[in-house]
Amino acid sequence: MKINKNFIIKLIVHIIGSIFIGFGVQSIIYSSLGAAPLDALTAYLAKIHVHLFSGNLQVIVGIYSLTIGTLLTLILFLFRREKKLIFTWLNIALVAGIISLWGILFKNPIESNSITGIQIVFGVVGIISIAFGVSLTITTGLPPGPHEELLNRYDERLNNLFLSKLIIEVTYLIMAVITMIIYVSLTTSITSIRDLDFTQIGYFTIITVIGISGLVFVFNFVIEKIQKYIHQKRKEDEDESKSVYWSY
Repeated sequence: MKINKNFIIKLIVHIIGSIFIGFGVQSIIYSSLGAAPLDALTAYLAKIHVHLFSGNLQVIVGIYSLTIGTLLTLILFLFRREKKLIFTWLNIALVAGIISLWGILFKNPIESNSITGIQIVFGVVGIISIAFGVSLTITTGLPPGPHEELLNRYDERLNNLFLSKLIIEVTYLIMAVITMIIYVSLTTSITSIRDLDFTQIGYFTIITVIGISGLVFVFNFVIEKIQKYIHQKRKEDEDESKSVYWSY
């Protein structure tokens, strides 16, 4: 059986990218400043799970990430039965597993009445880590995860990437808010908006979404430049070796 060396390299890069993504997700959730809508949704689902059944919150986040990803993959399959969705599911399974593994190292999210320096550090590091990880996975050209596949499907219909992403992010945000209200109602009586748990939904949620998108663009630009330089260098070396060969 012949092993495709190029595929192995792409797979390794993809796994490294997923490791950065997993760390970034856990770092932002741990900061309690406000996660991306999808991650906020999984965090509140994990909080409900811990309240009802106990467990490690940060580890369970990965389990619900896989659960949502699996359900979304099945929905995508119902509308368009493509074999590549198997790899789409494997993608989210890899990322979710890594999120859970990183969760072993993280304690419960930081609880603070005011924003602290350590929260900002974890939040910013998380944004950078996710953006870099996403950029690495994009460069491999391997099948995307279910959330990226959903974005592609919307873009095909609307022919507007920004609007497609906005619709998806707002949908996840609404689901996260509803899940948060359910969680709070299970733990205490809600008498005012102050009783709600905004640790995973806040101003930093907007910063997270914009920051990740912007940095992905920057990292992609840098990585593409590096790839072009390496490709050009290899070509020059090959041409030089050929010229040396023919000189003999």
